[in-house]
Amino acid sequence: MQKLAAEELQYFIQKITGASLAIHSTVTEDENVKIYVGKSQYTDAMNYSDKGLEYDAYRMISGDNYLVLLGNDDDASFTGPGDDMYKRNPNSAKEAVEEWDKLVGHSRWKCPAIARYKGYCKELKVRYGDHRGSLMAVYDFLRSLGARWYFSGEFGEVLPETQSIALPQVEKEIHPDFPLRRFTGAAYKFGKTNKRHALWIMRLGLGGAKVSGVHGINYVIHRDQTRKEHPDWYVLRNGKRDTVSGGGKPCLSSKGLLEDNIDFVRTYFDVYDRRSVSVMPTDGFVMCECELCKGKYSPELGPRGVQSNLVWDYVNNVAKEVYKTHPDRRIVCASYGSYSVPPTNIDHFSPNVYVMMNNGRLAFVDPEIREIAVNRRKEFLKKVSSKRPFSTHDNYSVGASAVPIYRPHTIAEDVRSLKGICFGEYIEENSLRPHEVRYGQPEPVKLAVNHLNIYVTARFWWDADQDIDALLNEYYRKYYGPAEKEMKAFFEYCEANTRTLGKSKEQIEKMLELIGIAEKKAGEKSIYGRRIALVVKSLEASRNLLRQLSIDRSDVPIFRPQRIDRNDSKITIDGNLDEPYWKRFRSFEQLEDSVAKGKKPKTQTLFKSLMSHSNLYIAVVCEQEASEKTERTIQKKDDPSIWDGEYVDILIETDAYAYYRISVSPDGNIVDLKVNGEDQDFRWDSQAEYAIQRAENKWTFEIKIPFINNNDDPNHKLDGRYPSDSMPWFVNVGRQRIVDGKRVLCSLSYTGKDTFQVIERFARCFMGKSRAEREAKRKAKPVAGKK
Repeated sequence: MQKLAAEELQYFIQKITGASLAIHSTVTEDENVKIYVGKSQYTDAMNYSDKGLEYDAYRMISGDNYLVLLGNDDDASFTGPGDDMYKRNPNSAKEAVEEWDKLVGHSRWKCPAIARYKGYCKELKVRYGDHRGSLMAVYDFLRSLGARWYFSGEFGEVLPETQSIALPQVEKEIHPDFPLRRFTGAAYKFGKTNKRHALWIMRLGLGGAKVSGVHGINYVIHRDQTRKEHPDWYVLRNGKRDTVSGGGKPCLSSKGLLEDNIDFVRTYFDVYDRRSVSVMPTDGFVMCECELCKGKYSPELGPRGVQSNLVWDYVNNVAKEVYKTHPDRRIVCASYGSYSVPPTNIDHFSPNVYVMMNNGRLAFVDPEIREIAVNRRKEFLKKVSSKRPFSTHDNYSVGASAVPIYRPHTIAEDVRSLKGICFGEYIEENSLRPHEVRYGQPEPVKLAVNHLNIYVTARFWWDADQDIDALLNEYYRKYYGPAEKEMKAFFEYCEANTRTLGKSKEQIEKMLELIGIAEKKAGEKSIYGRRIALVVKSLEASRNLLRQLSIDRSDVPIFRPQRIDRNDSKITIDGNLDEPYWKRFRSFEQLEDSVAKGKKPKTQTLFKSLMSHSNLYIAVVCEQEASEKTERTIQKKDDPSIWDGEYVDILIETDAYAYYRISVSPDGNIVDLKVNGEDQDFRWDSQAEYAIQRAENKWTFEIKIPFINNNDDPNHKLDGRYPSDSMPWFVNVGRQRIVDGKRVLCSLSYTGKDTFQVIERFARCFMGKSRAEREAKRKAKPVAGKK
């Protein structure tokens, strides 16, 4: 890390001045001014120490002919099985697991080291956990010259140009306001990203302390030996112990599980010499029906607290026992989901309990939501005793929004409010995918939206008291050049209208007008124009939302498939609708007459739908009259004559495209295409899997339609985000029959015409609860004893 710090200083000084500074490991007398990067015999001789410089803190000291840039640059130390996993292929984890099992004497616990490779950047030969104090000092010095890194790579660099640099007169010691400064997600793991993005992470000042993450109980219960030998450690559901769902859900009343978790925690501390460990339960709320768990749930605390007393009592019991042997280590659990509310059965936690507070900062534009979060912090703080006894867990993933989410003032206000009481923050950013930051790829579009939120957060972690408006004005000036004022107007308009932007046609039109003005002002070929062009590209979903809002759909039906994320791999597309995964979800619904509103045809067409995060499933049962004939002789795919006979039509408008059409006949012929106004694109292939089964007087149709967000291939698969209330799809499912030579149409949504392709009548498709449902649930007062 010290070598990297020297190389970064050399690299940027050359870009700023054109001069190349030599890097030496010994002092040479022919240099008039010497810059000492990191600890050495020379800094020791001058009595400049890195002592006390924790969490990437640093010192910057100048003399008559030298500058010292000094911090702790120690490598991250690893002990125990898998100590070298960080630089090996993940497939070699088998050796680490075998060594771990031998050490602990059984194979019940997962090896904590098997994911270390994710934190190692092969190109830079550094680990995420390496201390980088001197590197932070180098970046501070470069910032003092005017250097900024708003976006990964040269695309996001802003550097001054000068012929000379004056030796500063400086003596300062800088400590970050937040020791833990971490963005996480696949693109932020050193082992999965590239050199360009890894350097941007460090230039932002991310890093610092490491606190154990989430769902730590998985280490104890997610191996086959545990499931086999101790089924009583798992929740009881419908009379059976559930060792399968999500890898197995724990019964937190099990004495054996508690004792084993305590044993694991002590072993983990002894073997790996870590400072903290998570004992947080698995993801997803499941109520255990066993006798030991009866009476331990707390429905009076509402849906965000129904598990609080049970979960936090379990955490506290682990912590109390571990405190007897390891009083200087931390036991971590997040306030999350159904245990976000502080427990009422514990007045004071064991001194070693450390709370990772679930935050939700980007929603704090709503004062009521912020007030709820702040009050929870206060209540948790009453129960803990150590200094800065909590961190926050947050999520900045903006991929589910059709409009840009820029909230710098909300971020600055909340980070500032946490100074002094919060150890640091752990923020997920999953909208940026690994393939988007690979070498040879263009600048990731999602970062055009989210980089400002990330930048503001990262800089405020170092100095929470700085002026947010000064920081923003500098950003507008440096990053957008001649379009400074226009881009400031764009960002401020988005932020001022952030709560209504996704619902207002007029506001989206105004937003697009503002960015268009800025784009013209910057010029197409300049770096400023390219930066704005990336923002413009990122607003494609906003333009599609504008198109949707321009259509009156005030009275269309709701199409809400059943969510099946955890059962996705079990579905076999064979046309058999009697299989368990179809039977367990809802009853079939009947398609109604497309022309005569409210009329249900005598010959029924029944349908059912499921959805995972990457596939839409539709099943249709098509009854037939004895006289109906459906045999056809189409021999090729995409033959439009399919529409002359009987077929099922599936029409899907996503957030990204006008709509897709998939038509399938009883004989298995298919036509799939993209439709945009009058344009029909038959080049598109849905890549759907489908199957048909024929029986007397009916045929059944089952189809799996894959979709992907930010699809790079416009000719394959649906392009669209997972549909939500704020960013829905619009869908129609129809069936055409030929009866006595006449077309008979029925559909999910009444169209009033002899066609299914009336986009104004497509049903509104979204997953989860609507905004109105969430608002009603949030405002509803909990009723004591009600489950």
